[in-house]
Amino acid sequence: MSACPAPRGASWIDHLSIDLDDCQLLEISVGLVEEYETAGHRFETWPAPVRVVIERELARWTERNPDRVIRAFTTAATKGACFLALHHAKK
Repeated sequence: MSACPAPRGASWIDHLSIDLDDCQLLEISVGLVEEYETAGHRFETWPAPVRVVIERELARWTERNPDRVIRAFTTAATKGACFLALHHAKK
């Protein structure tokens, strides 16, 4: 079992536990064109064309993998790309 620090403002919790031991990892990444050179770390702040691509890929993956459940996801952005990592396991 893995433990993550509590989010800011959640002082009533010592930590949040997410069991990722039996998870596999899927990473979806989308490069940014010059027009959208940078993006924030939250999915909602990413340029609309990037969100459309990632949402499409996520929908396709979900259709192809009905026996999997997403336990957690991680987002990241660097200069030039946005990333969505899914931690998934058997249902």
